Amino acid sequence: MKLKSAVIGFSYLAGLICAFLPELNPVYSFIIMAAGGLTGIVLIRLRKPDVGVLLLVSGIAFGVYGFYRTSEINKILLLDGQTHEITGVVLDKTMPSHDMAGYTIEAVINGTRTRFSLYARDAGAEVGDSLSFEARFSLLRDNTAFAEASYYMSRGVFLKAAAVTTPVAYKNDSFSLTGLIRGFNERLKSRIMTAFPNDTGALICAVFMGDKSALSPSLSQSITRAGASHYASVSGLHLTLMAHMFMSVLGLTRLRVMRKLKFTFLTLMTLTFMVFFNLSPSVTRAGIMLIVFYGGELFMRRGNTLNSIGFAALIILLVSPYSCLDAGLLLSIAGTIGIGVAAPAINRHFETSRTRPVIKNLREAFIMNLCANYTTLPLVAVLFGGVSLVSAITSIILLPFFTIMLTAMVVFGLSAGLDGMSLLVAGLLSRLMEVLIGFFGGLKFAYIPLDYAFVLPWVIASAVFITLTGLYYKRVIAGVRAALISIFTLALMVISTEYLYLDKTRLDIYTDGTSACIFLRNRTNSVVIVTNDGRRTAQAVSDFISGNFLDEISLLILINSTNNSLPVFEAIPSLVFVSPDCEMITYDVGGVFTVTGNTVSYNDTKINVGHIREPSNADINITYNFSVHAAEFPGTVIHTSRRAEAGEQNEFNAYYERISWILE
Repeated sequence: MKLKSAVIGFSYLAGLICAFLPELNPVYSFIIMAAGGLTGIVLIRLRKPDVGVLLLVSGIAFGVYGFYRTSEINKILLLDGQTHEITGVVLDKTMPSHDMAGYTIEAVINGTRTRFSLYARDAGAEVGDSLSFEARFSLLRDNTAFAEASYYMSRGVFLKAAAVTTPVAYKNDSFSLTGLIRGFNERLKSRIMTAFPNDTGALICAVFMGDKSALSPSLSQSITRAGASHYASVSGLHLTLMAHMFMSVLGLTRLRVMRKLKFTFLTLMTLTFMVFFNLSPSVTRAGIMLIVFYGGELFMRRGNTLNSIGFAALIILLVSPYSCLDAGLLLSIAGTIGIGVAAPAINRHFETSRTRPVIKNLREAFIMNLCANYTTLPLVAVLFGGVSLVSAITSIILLPFFTIMLTAMVVFGLSAGLDGMSLLVAGLLSRLMEVLIGFFGGLKFAYIPLDYAFVLPWVIASAVFITLTGLYYKRVIAGVRAALISIFTLALMVISTEYLYLDKTRLDIYTDGTSACIFLRNRTNSVVIVTNDGRRTAQAVSDFISGNFLDEISLLILINSTNNSLPVFEAIPSLVFVSPDCEMITYDVGGVFTVTGNTVSYNDTKINVGHIREPSNADINITYNFSVHAAEFPGTVIHTSRRAEAGEQNEFNAYYERISWILE
């Protein structure tokens, strides 16, 4: 078995994801461990090592999850709803605003070492200091603003605390390297924002320091829509791209034949990068993976790239099994596969004896970046709920500006913020990137959220592409097999996602640029509100019915009728249809939704669908008709007509997009 380390590493990763993601019952995990282990051993004895090792290692992963679930996680979950006096150590700190802080704290509660998050007024505590207060604990949950449960689970954090008493900070007077680095970073950030007190400086901080707190809502949205998030955040993928670009630059020098010296330089650069960013989990894991990956060239054959990646993943997961859910680690693995496996195969097709070394290295860097983006695309779609259709173009265009700006900022950092020329160069390039990101992010249909309407075409397109590639290289059986695997994998991902949300209530919004459809549904009930009749919105409602396997809608409300398409909506199967000329009465939908006019009440959440110029006192306000941003609305505002400028943190745009939220 040539890819032994790869099979073991990726099997262990897959097993942990399959156990942790649905939060499997420990009893089932131990049963799967026993079944997988025994079957794997039998297949190994029958000389089928690949499948045998895969089942054996995956079974062990399920067993590891069961052990952590029974010995640690279940004890932590028992704290839900309890109140305790605690004294804990600050592991991480963020500053969402000038007077509020987000802490990750570790403390011993009821004999169990527990990590939890706290959002409270800044008590002045830094990483390494202690906080003492009375805390009321509750489970972390994904919500419409932030998928905090998914984010923190990869760090072993399952609870959040509400401060019953004011937290009191106790300073750690011993020398702290982390505190020294944090102070140095704050000094650099202050210099950057003083020189460029706008989105230009905020983008520099995001690219160079991973601090996106100063980005305006409009630029943040444009970054997501343009598919430039990997440039504007320090993550595992960010470090992976930097490392490979660094190695490409070294390839232009005489060091290209000195593998040990190249590896030493890379290791020093990676360790410096990890320390500079306070040894954050995603950067640390990516750094370990890269060091192991490039170290493989010193001890293994060059063709064992997958072995290096699999071995690195195994090391990280043995130390921290929760890391299997870390988006940064998964993106790093996918990006490194693209760079280390796909890119070399593509580059071989362009190799000629006449190519100059400089052109060759530039071409390789370009192809590496392209491959990293394409291999991470499926993960980005699933992890972040959508894909940018212009990401490939923006990545290519932004790459040279990003590289030069990052190099200038490295010089700026090495000068301790004293080199004004490098900061000026970075500022000019940041401004140019800001303009390009705004242009591509503002294009209609630039970003498509992931839902049933788009998953099926992606699955078909992937299968067709793989099959045609197999035919081109005359490997028909391998191509068909890969196509079937792609269909099965994507279908499994969609089914798993829907299973996780099976007992949740979802809010979906579809717009065609003029009218909007609002869908509220759970397992048994559905409410659909349409702002204006039209053929495309009627088709969207029909797609909603078929895509969710419904026989009929519980309640269908049409607010306005100006397109003479009322008969089309009357023909849509619905238990109750409310047309614009109906009297305003209250409907009780399954004891779950209470609907009065255009307002839906669900638990303690009130959702209103109305004209932009008629502010309502609702928790979620879905507006239609043209407008600028709506500061008069007290709750969350979702615009469906025209791309309004989101001037507040609680404003979102759904214009020409499909968005889906999970309601508490």
